[in-house]
Amino acid sequence: MPKKKPRRRTEWLPEPDPVWMKAEAEWHKKTKALSAQNAGSMKTNPSSFVPRLTIELVPESLWGRGLRKSIPRSKWDALRQQVMERFGGRCAICGAEARHAHESWDYDDANDVQFLREIIAICELCHQVKHLGRTRKLAGRMLMVQSRAEYHFLEVNGCDLATLSEHEKQAWETWHERNKHEWAIDYGPYAHLVRPS
Repeated sequence: MPKKKPRRRTEWLPEPDPVWMKAEAEWHKKTKALSAQNAGSMKTNPSSFVPRLTIELVPESLWGRGLRKSIPRSKWDALRQQVMERFGGRCAICGAEARHAHESWDYDDANDVQFLREIIAICELCHQVKHLGRTRKLAGRMLMVQSRAEYHFLEVNGCDLATLSEHEKQAWETWHERNKHEWAIDYGPYAHLVRPS
């Protein structure tokens, strides 16, 4: 008896959005051009790459457990306002108009502790890069133009697409490793704002 072919599982895909497709294609073209330009300057000015703008992938067990979700909305709004004032309404990374109060976390990998170092003001594009996993997921549903975020990474860091690819690869490797552990949270200088559990 001949073997039956396994049924292919079909997933829902959104209808192609011509406006999104055009924007993605335009930003992809701009990103490739900037990558070539930056690659040339990287060759003439070689140095070890230290990005100003980085990808920060949060381990799954910590999703939804940041400070913003752990304090009353009124306290977060007041804290966000203080952060925006401290940075003059400008992005701490690229200087554009800030829209987000971003929680900057450090990780003690030896003891599985996530430590809230500071909260900084960042713009929408820096926010998309910081959370590139989420950005790529939304782009897959045509809700965000991921090439715009890639362009911003290249623009801020003066690097090429190969450098972005390597940085993202390292971020994902770290993320996968950190997902093997259960994490404790230390809210650092903001611990006094957190509701008792």
